[in-house]
Amino acid sequence: RDQKYLDWINRQADLLYEFMQTTNISKLTTLNGLTNANCIHGVAIMYDWAYNDLDEERRAKLSEVVQKLGVALTEYTQRSAYYSGLVNWYSYGNQVIIRSTGFMAACLAVMDEIPDQASRLMAQSIRGIINSFGDFYPSGAWAEGISYWQYCMDTLPFAVTALRQALGSDFGFY
Repeated sequence: RDQKYLDWINRQADLLYEFMQTTNISKLTTLNGLTNANCIHGVAIMYDWAYNDLDEERRAKLSEVVQKLGVALTEYTQRSAYYSGLVNWYSYGNQVIIRSTGFMAACLAVMDEIPDQASRLMAQSIRGIINSFGDFYPSGAWAEGISYWQYCMDTLPFAVTALRQALGSDFGFY
């Protein structure tokens, strides 16, 4: 492994942790769920890939970032009246697929640290994706149009790969 990449990850861990410590987390709940999901997806992958090479301090920082900005914030926004009125786990459309994929990555990254909370969110994410498959029927076209069809098709392989590699099943997605 090249040290320059680990150095970069260490800097990102410090910056993300500082952001989390200095930001009013409750204000983040008004952000678009896609923003949070896409960001935490990358952070979760970074944490997982570098886990064995991170020092204890950086590992703890990234774990806390994934737990608070990924898992806990997602659960909070799902309960908030503002957010749940826009998109929830049982609605259809591209947002459910995109968000669910990002949050599944976060859950898988910290599953051994917060198993109950991560398992709950994983189950909701899987149900959300399954429910969204209804928008592909009957012809395979996406109800929101070709651009969002591509957005979903670009994202679904991440969900399937993560599930297969971490849990040994894609839960019937493919």
